Amino acid sequence: MHASDVGIVLWLMLAHYVADFCLQTDWQARNKSSSYSALTSHVALYTFAMSVASVFLFFPVHVPVHVIQLWALFTFVAHWCTDWVTSRWSKVYFTKGDFHHAFEVVGLDQYIHLACLLGATYWAMRS
Repeated sequence: MHASDVGIVLWLMLAHYVADFCLQTDWQARNKSSSYSALTSHVALYTFAMSVASVFLFFPVHVPVHVIQLWALFTFVAHWCTDWVTSRWSKVYFTKGDFHHAFEVVGLDQYIHLACLLGATYWAMRS
C-alpha cells in the first residue's frame, strides 16, 4: 500500500463521516427505518455529498465521467439497501433499550458502507 492509498482511504472515511452523520437530519435519522422518503432523501444527500468529495479523487487521475456516474449509482443503491436493513434492525434494539446490540448493528452498518465505498472507489480509479 502506498502513502497515496492511505490518503485516499482517510479522505473517503472523512467524507463518509460528514455525509452519513453530519448532513443527516434528525427527521431522516428518526424516520429512515419506517419511511421510504426519509431513507431516500438521506441517501440522495449522502450520494451528492460523496460525489462532490470524489471530485478530489477522480479528476486528478482522469476517471471517465461514465465511470463516476456508475460509481455514484452503485454508492446510492448500496447505501440505500444497507440502511434499509440496518435501520430497521437497530430500531428493534433501540426500542428495547438494548444499546449494546443496537450499536453492534450501527458498527456493522458502517463497516458495510466503507467496504462498498472503498471497493467501488478502487474499481473506479482503475477503470
